[in-house]
Amino acid sequence: MTDLDPNMSLDAAVPKQSDYLAKEDVGEAGQNLTIAGFASENLAKDGKPPEVKTILKFVEEVKPMVLNNTNKNRLKASYPGLVTIGEFKGKQINVFHDPMVDFGGEIVGGIRLRPVPAPKYQGHEQNLDKPLDDIPF
Repeated sequence: MTDLDPNMSLDAAVPKQSDYLAKEDVGEAGQNLTIAGFASENLAKDGKPPEVKTILKFVEEVKPMVLNNTNKNRLKASYPGLVTIGEFKGKQINVFHDPMVDFGGEIVGGIRLRPVPAPKYQGHEQNLDKPLDDIPF
């Protein structure tokens, strides 16, 4: 038996166990993940009425994510013009913890989707004050 560090948070000592991606899994910076596809799964507890949800699966070795309406709309907004679930396959999305998500009137944080940030190219910043016709070629 190993004693835990007394300065460790209780949440870190007893992590949440889930079969699905959660805010604790991704952090506020998020993870860029590639969409592998979608599935439908009954998430109801034993003996309860069916509760079928859409599941977002990723290429990377991470847990799948339960896709709610808010994140469905964020996914659609990240790729305007895509309509069918097949069109999203292979697309990248940033999955992150948004600490400002509220539920039942309480700020509880939650998992959200956003477009993958565009790469920053060092040394190639555009000078927006310089007219384009002044650039020598």
